[in-house]
Amino acid sequence: MEKSLKFFEAVVNSVTEHIVVVDAAGVIECVNTAWVGFGIDNGSRMQTAEDWLGVDYFRACNGSPTSGDGDGPAVAKGLRRVIDGQVGVFSHEYACHSTTERRWFMMRITPLEWEGPARYVISHHNITGRKLAEERVQALSLKDGLTGLPNRRRFDDFVASEWRRGLRDRAPVSLLLIDIDHFKLFNDHYGHTVGDECLQKVARAIGDVARRPADLAARYGGEEFAVVLGGTDEPAAHRLAIEALEAVAGLRVPHDASPTAPIVTVSVGVATMVPEADSGLDTLLVAADEALYAAKRGGRSRVEVWTP
Repeated sequence: MEKSLKFFEAVVNSVTEHIVVVDAAGVIECVNTAWVGFGIDNGSRMQTAEDWLGVDYFRACNGSPTSGDGDGPAVAKGLRRVIDGQVGVFSHEYACHSTTERRWFMMRITPLEWEGPARYVISHHNITGRKLAEERVQALSLKDGLTGLPNRRRFDDFVASEWRRGLRDRAPVSLLLIDIDHFKLFNDHYGHTVGDECLQKVARAIGDVARRPADLAARYGGEEFAVVLGGTDEPAAHRLAIEALEAVAGLRVPHDASPTAPIVTVSVGVATMVPEADSGLDTLLVAADEALYAAKRGGRSRVEVWTP
């Protein structure tokens, strides 16, 4: 029997998951080596497995949330539900970042299958690799493959967020819609490969306009780009629109097929609004589109500001 116990103890201490066993009151009765080591790495004063025995897991959860934003109480509630028999298994993903790395874990709480008094196994599995991979996939899904700018999906999410923030803070939201002048003629004249290179150059120039966290430059579709400027009034948005126009012209990309200029140019529509409860985001999008149309109608290679 003693040999078997030592064997199973060695097995538990050999796994990389952090494992702790608690009784029906949530008092810790057993921890493995990985649990102790992780605690030490994160500044715990518990240096041995024996130091953890008798610790109230509920108190630890409620007094020190796992990531500082409510994970601890959620885990305590989940443990209570398993102990009370409301659920057979409780799982919870949480972030546990250190000063040197980002980390995520999956916690799982299950009843211990044995003939003795009720005990519960709490395991923590490192899922950092999966979470980082998910982040990379998410980032790629929000990025335009050709230009590297945020795509239309990311734009839609971002401008909606800035609109809500503007509504809450009574702050202006500005939108620039930017269209490359006579881009179809450019593609027909130089070919699509050169056309793609042109889009990439223009995207970089426009991207430099969005400098703050409240700004976003995105590929809106085809040869059209959009720049969201949160908390930006009309004069400031107008200045940035001119900056974008001049930045593209400054690339000096030849456009021999353009009836407007011998180089690639853009037209820019500017709209600024302070969000109101009775007006939706569509009003800003329509206004910027109207301003862009006015810029094209006025001769292109220019900035037009929407006026109510």
